[in-house]
Amino acid sequence: MKKSIKNRIVTSNILLVLFSIVIITLIIATFSLRNIYASTLAKTKEIESEWLSLQKNLQLSMTRWLSGTPYNDLKKNKVNIDILLDNLSENSFSFIYPDNLKKEISNMSSIWDFTKKERLDIIIESINNFIPAGKMEFIESDEKKIYIKMQKINYYKNLNFREIVYKHSAEEWDKYSTEALRILENVDLFYEYTDNYSKKVKKCLMVSTDIYQKITTFTTIMIITLLIIQFFIGIMIAFKIGNAVSKPIMKSTNKLIHFVGESMDAGSGSITDEETKQLENCVDLLINYYKELSDIAEKLSIGDISLDFSPKSENDVMGKAFTNIISYLKYLNVGATHFVNGNYNYSLEPRSDKDILATTYNQLSKSIVDLLERTKEIARLESEMGAAARIQSSILPRQDENLVGYEIAHTCITATEVGGDNYDFRSTKNGNWISIGDVSGHGLEAGILALIAQSAFNYGAYLFEKDVSDNELQLKMYDYVNKTLVLLNRVRGKSDTFMTQNYLFERNGTFFCAGAHEIGLVYRKGSGEIEELKELAGRVPFMGIMSEINVSTSDFKFSMDSGDILMLYTDGLIEAKNENSEQFDLFRLKNSFLKYKDHDVNDIKESVMNDLRDFCRDGDLKRYDGFFADDITILILKKK
Repeated sequence: MKKSIKNRIVTSNILLVLFSIVIITLIIATFSLRNIYASTLAKTKEIESEWLSLQKNLQLSMTRWLSGTPYNDLKKNKVNIDILLDNLSENSFSFIYPDNLKKEISNMSSIWDFTKKERLDIIIESINNFIPAGKMEFIESDEKKIYIKMQKINYYKNLNFREIVYKHSAEEWDKYSTEALRILENVDLFYEYTDNYSKKVKKCLMVSTDIYQKITTFTTIMIITLLIIQFFIGIMIAFKIGNAVSKPIMKSTNKLIHFVGESMDAGSGSITDEETKQLENCVDLLINYYKELSDIAEKLSIGDISLDFSPKSENDVMGKAFTNIISYLKYLNVGATHFVNGNYNYSLEPRSDKDILATTYNQLSKSIVDLLERTKEIARLESEMGAAARIQSSILPRQDENLVGYEIAHTCITATEVGGDNYDFRSTKNGNWISIGDVSGHGLEAGILALIAQSAFNYGAYLFEKDVSDNELQLKMYDYVNKTLVLLNRVRGKSDTFMTQNYLFERNGTFFCAGAHEIGLVYRKGSGEIEELKELAGRVPFMGIMSEINVSTSDFKFSMDSGDILMLYTDGLIEAKNENSEQFDLFRLKNSFLKYKDHDVNDIKESVMNDLRDFCRDGDLKRYDGFFADDITILILKKK
């Protein structure tokens, strides 16, 4: 009997150890998988951080000395992004990465390679070849050169490259003006592609975050499940061992009682009836105890922790273990009850450094509290953005407002709650004013700059109303609004945000124009053709960069006859994309305009916008959840 019991115990213990090894292996594998995705998420966040830093350093390189710290940091950003993307791309070939994450990493790498080779490398090479110090000193006076030698560090630290390029004419700096302007043009081209790459980085970050959160949840559930399984398997094996031990003992006890009974019948008298009874009571007590433990285990297996159990004695190791388990489960239930009642700040005190369940509970509690705080902040920001959007929408011209001598239709569709597009029009005693433009970027900052420009425009129209014969009012308006933006936005607000703008002043059918925004289109009723007003995209510095500019370089005028139709728009209209990333472009806009030329101006506006939506239905509108990638403004005038 001894040998049989020993073999059973050894076999059971071996099975328990093997099962524990399997459980530990699964837990380690689960944690490893979670760590892999955590690393991917961290690298994606690093790429986003480096990308934002690269954009900032490139902007600073244009507004601070070219060979200074921002430019050196720009090159470091490029190298860091290359390293991070290479590492991320190598890991993405693993079979554990889902297809959607592989696709986003591949798209992000492809767009980065294009942006780097076709845009960023050209800018860096141009700046390297420019040798800033010698060439910039060339244009300064002799007195200034002496000052530069004395205060060289401070001079270059506060120098604004963009201002220097626009400040000096070709006659003053003919040898280097083309090369410097080319650097600025390449920088502007680069920023045309930044939104596309930023969106890909954010999409990859969103997919990585989603997968990481799912893996984290799966890891927590898996660990808890495996521990519970291990717990109950251990109990089952313990009962198996108990049965293996108790049955032979009970059998031997029965034989012993039978033997004692026979001996008593034989008159031996070596064992009394009282001693036999005590032995039977001990066996019954042992059997009943195991039945009680079995009932408790069965209740625990179905989640019933409403038990009242206590050890039988100080030496009742099994009873103490069951009591501790029940107490721990009730302790966890207290925390769960706090969760149900909305008390997410409640925390559990881990029983030891290996108390994974309590630690996970506390981490989950902290995550929920953080999530609630972030949700409140998001709700607050959404409320503020909504208020800003309502303010911006309320100051735009009403649909029932008109210009003297013209039928007019207009609309503005923002890509976010607050847009950077702005337009306005009004009739004055000396003629009609029209304004249309686009602030760099989107969001609240762009919206505020647009609001400042619109307010300055309306006050400017009031100021210039007495100039009944001046044909340069549009130049004065551009200069007046520009100085206002430089003072309020750049000097006081310390912002580098700028905007493109066109101002048109109409008198007796002639439009006097100033600015550098987009090409306008005019349908000539007499010829039945559409004319491109390319001069509207004149060569004049963007607004909000420097106070003193030569606006006359953008001076332009044209006339309209009765029945002619003028269409003005922002770049979001022609740059909207379909599912193949093809732009709506100027060619499609002209065809759409020509198709509806005989309609009412409001019908023309709605029909062109419907053509645009049909074109972008499976493109930008699908990519951005029903929104366009950029703000879109369209303004149509028909001469009566």
